[in-house]
Amino acid sequence: MVIMIRKFVSSKWMILAVIGMALFVLLTVSIWRISSLAQTEPEIAPRLVLKLGYCGVDMDALCILSFGRDVDGNTVVNLFVPGRDFPDFYLIASRVTGDYLYECSRSVNVPTSVYCVGSALNLNERVEFSIFSQEDDRLLARGGLVLKAFLISAPGMETGTEITATETATETATATDPESGDETATPLPTGYPNDP
Repeated sequence: MVIMIRKFVSSKWMILAVIGMALFVLLTVSIWRISSLAQTEPEIAPRLVLKLGYCGVDMDALCILSFGRDVDGNTVVNLFVPGRDFPDFYLIASRVTGDYLYECSRSVNVPTSVYCVGSALNLNERVEFSIFSQEDDRLLARGGLVLKAFLISAPGMETGTEITATETATETATATDPESGDETATPLPTGYPNDP
């Protein structure tokens, strides 16, 4: 009987020792696997949303160069893009009347210039612009502006003239010299371009 008890006790301890070793190995492997997975996952950094505003003297970030109109009366937003690796994007203009999509395309001649075309905006109107990546609809930049001027180009002119509307915009407009800030009244053409 004593021999049987010793066999029973020793086999019990043997079983417990084997189970304990198996649990220790399983726990060690699990901890190692979890720590190795945590190290291989890339850190997900919060996405930086750029502040969008008018361009200054040093153009090193995404900014708005000018506003203009196309022949159909749509607004053209001319943006400076800091480099060729900036993703393709579209622009949403949020106005009092709703949100409007502007399709954007990179200039062939000037790779840092992007033109976005969409519904007509008004002078002295407050607009919130949001720029989204075309690839994944990720917000890239946001900023609110008050439209103070549109760039108007006459046929045959290489550069446009910045025009600020006055109460009699059909007859005259005010041109602002970007260097000095002086404003001068400029008569607007009333007939066909180059009309005598």
